[in-house]
Amino acid sequence: MGQPEGSSRASEGIWDRAGRSRFAAALAVMLVMAVGACGRTELESLDPDPDAGGGDGGHGGVGVGGSAGSQGGTGNGGSAGRQGGAGGGDGAGHGGGLGGRAGLGGATGAGGARGIGGALGTAGAPGIGGAMAGVGGNIAAGILIPITGALNDLVITADDSHVYLTNPALNRVEDVSLASSALQMPIGVGSQPAGLDLTPDGRTLYVANSAVPAISVVDLASRKELRRINVPSTFSNDAPLSLAIAANGQALFSTTFAGSGFGGRMMILDIATDTVTLKSDFYFNGTTTEATVLRASRDRSIVAAVAGDISSGPVFIYQASTNLFLPEHDLNTFIANVAVNHDGSLVLVDGSYVLDQNLNRLGTIPNIARGAAFAALGPLAYRASQGNVETVDTSRFMVTGAKPLPDTMTNVSGTSKVGRIAVTSNGTRAAVITDHGLSLVALP
Repeated sequence: MGQPEGSSRASEGIWDRAGRSRFAAALAVMLVMAVGACGRTELESLDPDPDAGGGDGGHGGVGVGGSAGSQGGTGNGGSAGRQGGAGGGDGAGHGGGLGGRAGLGGATGAGGARGIGGALGTAGAPGIGGAMAGVGGNIAAGILIPITGALNDLVITADDSHVYLTNPALNRVEDVSLASSALQMPIGVGSQPAGLDLTPDGRTLYVANSAVPAISVVDLASRKELRRINVPSTFSNDAPLSLAIAANGQALFSTTFAGSGFGGRMMILDIATDTVTLKSDFYFNGTTTEATVLRASRDRSIVAAVAGDISSGPVFIYQASTNLFLPEHDLNTFIANVAVNHDGSLVLVDGSYVLDQNLNRLGTIPNIARGAAFAALGPLAYRASQGNVETVDTSRFMVTGAKPLPDTMTNVSGTSKVGRIAVTSNGTRAAVITDHGLSLVALP
């Protein structure tokens, strides 16, 4: 390597103290940049656009020349998009290091340690599963857990310890630990799993397989599929789609088929006996469209359903206490998703239309959303809309706040259901299906 530019004795091959210091600083910067470049995850190659994929966070927080840390700041890509966040933090000296980068998995890396000389490393490195877990992960800013495949539906356990998601592209259920914000080993189920729900005791997961007429029963203690319950098909070759379990031990599920129209059905599964029958008091003698979605209230006293792909926009309520559906209420527009509050007294359709337990329309919140979920108690709900998790007050029919998602929401095709959302029972975090995996956002 040549002698450092600016040495007063370069021609004599002798460096003074200032020259040696500048050379050491320059060498340190080069080493930091080299290490930072290695901190990128595989998913960066899928989305090179900084605004969509978290920016060039691999260089986040590299200080220039080691001066007093004022240059350790944001880093050249740390704040790009919604992923890189605060880059490498404000490490002193050549600081930040790997700070603001975990590819799509990291969101804000709060910083390449502020230690002497701006120490590289402990902050911002990818955690298990690509998420910014533990050291350096800034949950308050939102984190993305990259997951390969196409995610369809999700559910959070009652103790807020895990998020389970169906991955129809890989025929499995993904498991994310909320304690570590890390992806666990998946659980294999049937072909193209779609809807899923937990039993009231939280021990068993029921999964609707949309490419084979069967419901998978998964034991969560052993993390294994115990059995598959066959669902007799009709002329349309329908298979299970969306599923919700009520407090009376009955699992309601809709079926779907290749095409559109009324080739789907509403079915009911007795969990105690594995008996499957047609729910003939639903809609047209138990038949429905190919895009009928169900959600249960937190206390499982109510299951709400919406029939998609039909302009009348029908909404339904099932009461566990009577084992009956109430008459439908039509919103006279195309609808796609539904949420129910803790005791079934409020229903929110497409994150916009607010109904009471008798399906009377109470009001409308401006703009629709791809998914919504209620808080544990009270009138607040959360919806995924326009790249944010929005807080909506269903008593005042307005948006009262928003927090940015650490990933994009542009994929609207195929089996991926970007925008579907679930909220922890303690109301502190939202889990949202986004373009590149599961996004976790701290709630106000």
